Amino acid sequence: MSLTDKSIHRPVTVIICALALMLGGLFVYTQMPVQKRPNTEFPRITVITTMAGANATVMDSDVGDVLENKLNGISGVQSLTTSSYPGRCVTTVEFAMGKDVNDAASDVRDKITSAMGDLPDEADTPIVQKLDSNENAIIQLAVTGSASEKEKTFYVDKILIPRIQSVNEVGSIETAGMRDREIRIWVDPAALHAYGMVMNDIAEAINQKHVELPAGSILKQRTDIDIRVNAEYATIEELKTLPVQVRDGAVIRLGDIARVEDGFSEAEDLSQFNDRQTIILSIRKQTGANEVKLSDEIHKVLADVKKTKPDNIDFTVIYNQADFVRSSINGAVRDVLGAVLLCSILMYLFLQTARATFVTVISIPVCLLGSFIIMQRMGVSLNSMSMMAIALSVGMVVDATTVVLENTVKHMRRGMSAMEAASTGAREVSFSVIGGVMTTIVVFSPIAFMGGVVVQLFTAFGITIILTVSLSLLLSLTLTPFLNSRILTTKKPSGFGAYCNSVLEQLEEVYRNALAKAVQRRFLTVGLAIALFASGIFLSGRIGSSFLPNEDEGLFKIDCELPLGSSLQETYRSLDDMGQVIRENKNVAFTYATIGSGAGREKNKGTIFVKLIPHAQRPPLSEVMDQIRPLTRPFKDVTASYCITIGKDFRMTLVGPTTESLLPVADKIMQEAAGLGKITDMESDVRIQKPEYNIVINRGLADIMNADIRALSNELHAIFGGQKVGVFKEDGYRYDIRIMADKEKRNSLDAMETVYMKNEAGNLVQANNLFTIKKADAPNFLKRYNRQRSLTISANVTKDYSSGEAIRYMRGLANKYIEPDSGVRIMPTGASKYMMEDFQRLKVAMIVAICLVYVVMAIQFESFIHPLTVMVTLPLLTPGAFGLLYLTGCKLEMMSYIGLIFLVGIVVNNGIILVDFINQERKKNTNKVQAVIAASPMRLRAILITALSTLIAAVPAALALTVGSEMRQSMSICVFGGLFTSTLLTLFIIPVVYLIFDDAKDFVLKKLRKQMPGLNL
Repeated sequence: MSLTDKSIHRPVTVIICALALMLGGLFVYTQMPVQKRPNTEFPRITVITTMAGANATVMDSDVGDVLENKLNGISGVQSLTTSSYPGRCVTTVEFAMGKDVNDAASDVRDKITSAMGDLPDEADTPIVQKLDSNENAIIQLAVTGSASEKEKTFYVDKILIPRIQSVNEVGSIETAGMRDREIRIWVDPAALHAYGMVMNDIAEAINQKHVELPAGSILKQRTDIDIRVNAEYATIEELKTLPVQVRDGAVIRLGDIARVEDGFSEAEDLSQFNDRQTIILSIRKQTGANEVKLSDEIHKVLADVKKTKPDNIDFTVIYNQADFVRSSINGAVRDVLGAVLLCSILMYLFLQTARATFVTVISIPVCLLGSFIIMQRMGVSLNSMSMMAIALSVGMVVDATTVVLENTVKHMRRGMSAMEAASTGAREVSFSVIGGVMTTIVVFSPIAFMGGVVVQLFTAFGITIILTVSLSLLLSLTLTPFLNSRILTTKKPSGFGAYCNSVLEQLEEVYRNALAKAVQRRFLTVGLAIALFASGIFLSGRIGSSFLPNEDEGLFKIDCELPLGSSLQETYRSLDDMGQVIRENKNVAFTYATIGSGAGREKNKGTIFVKLIPHAQRPPLSEVMDQIRPLTRPFKDVTASYCITIGKDFRMTLVGPTTESLLPVADKIMQEAAGLGKITDMESDVRIQKPEYNIVINRGLADIMNADIRALSNELHAIFGGQKVGVFKEDGYRYDIRIMADKEKRNSLDAMETVYMKNEAGNLVQANNLFTIKKADAPNFLKRYNRQRSLTISANVTKDYSSGEAIRYMRGLANKYIEPDSGVRIMPTGASKYMMEDFQRLKVAMIVAICLVYVVMAIQFESFIHPLTVMVTLPLLTPGAFGLLYLTGCKLEMMSYIGLIFLVGIVVNNGIILVDFINQERKKNTNKVQAVIAASPMRLRAILITALSTLIAAVPAALALTVGSEMRQSMSICVFGGLFTSTLLTLFIIPVVYLIFDDAKDFVLKKLRKQMPGLNL
């Protein structure tokens, strides 16, 4: 007994299994992790090395080059990028996709350890970090209130951060605008000289006299008692009494020669919330964490913390990624429910009875909810990709059920009992149903072997589609036959159902007549199809391409740059003024900003984050950005560059032998590109006008004076940059002690005259006699890409332009301005690089998918010719898919590309149904032309139902009415347009092509038999 027959005769088993799938799936759905996107683990490791006082050139040659020499030898390295800033070097190692990020980090650490001996002694130990594409902050807090800076810093550092870090799956927490508490020793270099001392004398005194050291132990009876020398000063007032030197019996104490203050470290970055200076906490999650669940757990902790916080300290959640994720998933659920409703209405219009509609529609919740069980077991989360697959699957899960139901009704009307008709009807079409499902499944198999970003992003999509259609196949051969045998009747529809039936009968008659004319004019019909295919290909070149659609999260940022050399406070003031102007726009809820907190800690750069009011109360994000751009143009000293939070639309990197060879090429490219009018917010990342003072040593005089150059450097650094000389303990916490010259004593070149040092003999030497000072321009930072000097140009594009077009245009400009044999070349990097690489992978995947579909159909039909006939449906999707993308202004993105691959698997289903029934009709000894004209109208309803169910399921997402629908829209539009034209044209082209191929086969066989009479074909 077949599975179908067992299902018909075991109703209790079928009902229990269906209920188990629904209830189990509903329970699992509530437990599944919720994420913005599937887990995408990019094997990228970052190495951060700091060296106080070094300029970008020194960091590049003495640190960056040394590290690259070691890191370049690691197996699997795809690219090396090093950015050298004053005092800071950031090296990013990108490995080939598939490399385990933990193994990659281990390999990098091993190489860094071996490189330590080659780094300068002044360089700090490099910090190795794993970079994850999911490591954007999921929550950001702004700490405000009337409390002092000391109180806020203590509360954030010692209470708030530890409580948040106690939440499971919280990753790193970064602070912007928070200064560490430090014990500051402010020195007047002139007064220090009057005492015959230098900064190093203070450092040595603190190092020798402010200590706590072990001094062994005493064994008393059977107890071992440790001995410690506790000579640390317990209070600031006590520290002021620390003796620095003793002269003629007089003790010179620290408070006599310096001002000791319980203060803070020098500000390296600042932050603001609206018009108030604040501390911003950015909380990141661990890889794979449930964003929504983690956010809820953090909010619970924050609610508890608020109960005990001081009244003069408050904190506000200024960004919560879970809000958008939750809204996006809810929007996807609404799209799914909308698709279910539209499919239900469609089923009733075609089936005309509530019973038949129930049989088809009930399979939707059973299939979709049941698929959640397997999804959860396979590690698939609820995210934009899996929910997109669920929405598109709504129409597909009823396809097989509808085919089985329609064939069952046909046999019941011929006099069979319900039981017999259910069994026979399912058995007859099982071949076509299985073939249709298999073609959908096989198109996604190439993606699993492609690598790159696409395999990580779309694995969840492919798995979800495969699971749902596979489960729908199982249900069509079990649940559907059972319901058909118990529910269906041959009673003719009445009322509105009868009217719908009469309309469909008229449609079948119109189609029969039109098909007869198309068969008579075969080559004209094929010619029109070829013309439409050509128009689709033409439009494909006009719609442009981009990597991923920009989602409207209600947040965008403005990267601001002031002239090189601008102070941190000046940058803060400029961004504060800009923020006030921006908040005048009625669509802006609030702004917050960080200054000097980027990768290079550059004081002349900052970022304003603009948070908008709720989605339903404002225009799209891109329109709001266009409204605000004119508001920031009056700030002439500020270069403002707009982008959404994930970055700009494209990035191009120039590489060459020297930075000087890249700058003029970049300037020419950017100047001409700006004139195009389609590229905006364009900027390059390298400048060479950063002012600096170079100290040139008078070698002869230094040698005569027996001067220690390192001692000179240390003295200058202590005065102008500060030097850590010890730690101060209080209440179990440790705080740095730092010496530095008073601000008014170090803010001009005249301060050099007050700097003294000691030579090898211990005599004071006025330092400025040993050197001359020259002012020069230096790079703000130096950059390498794959061990060559590099410069990156990034920009956005206008609505009528695309990233792909911009990349091709920039390459053309580069070819125009790059001199032959200069060694300079240009290439896409970042997301632009991924786009170019993954689009090539997708093209290969589509070719492989087409081949696999052919193989499946060849096995199904046991023919090499009939699959070719069905494959003619593929070109027929191009005018609709590309045409609708062009009309709606969407780009050929990764999402729409996957939509095309998805279409390859489903548009052939209609062709399979037609060819299968034409072959069945021919087995009745019917003339092939008559068989085509008779069989095709018989399958019109089944074709329309299966096609329209999938087509209308894409409508809610295509209309982009919900939050987060930008990610789903282009794929839905592509599927809608492609399926529409392929279905419409398939009804005429497949029968015509079937006859043309069959005639050609007969002609060839006739010739072969004539040439080889004994040949058995």
